[in-house]
Amino acid sequence: MKKCIATFIMGVLLSITIFAVANSFTALPATFNIYVEGEEFKSENPPLVIEGRTYLPLRAIGEALSINVDWNEELRRVEINKNNNTITQNKTDGVYKDEYYQNQIIPAKININTASEEELKHIIHIDDDRAKQIIKLRPFKSLEDLVRVNGIGNIRVQDIINEGKAFIE
Repeated sequence: MKKCIATFIMGVLLSITIFAVANSFTALPATFNIYVEGEEFKSENPPLVIEGRTYLPLRAIGEALSINVDWNEELRRVEINKNNNTITQNKTDGVYKDEYYQNQIIPAKININTASEEELKHIIHIDDDRAKQIIKLRPFKSLEDLVRVNGIGNIRVQDIINEGKAFIE
């Protein structure tokens, strides 16, 4: 009987472990070289590849480009400074305020049902014509609904979803 209970417990633990591993993602060091302004990029913290996307350490990239990167604890944001101009991303408002590029405000997240034509064009696969179609076809109930737009099929919808900028509210 003890052997049966022990086997059952081991089976449960093994199942939990397999389930946890199956629902996680793997970050691997990049196996390719990265060049910044013609020179190979080397960093204490290596670039990582997660689900096919490459992530670079922001501070190290900033240093490689002679750009200041600081964390502003009081405002809870990253501040990137080049030529005395500040590019910031606030954690709280979800908006990139880019003073380096003429004070444009580029949303980090773009609501398909309320965004302007210009804002929509910041989404992958959305050009002038598609932005105009989206505005005419509103409201959308889900991102998958974007297949109603000419030139956007299931594969492009998946790209839009994977990019992570667009949302429906």
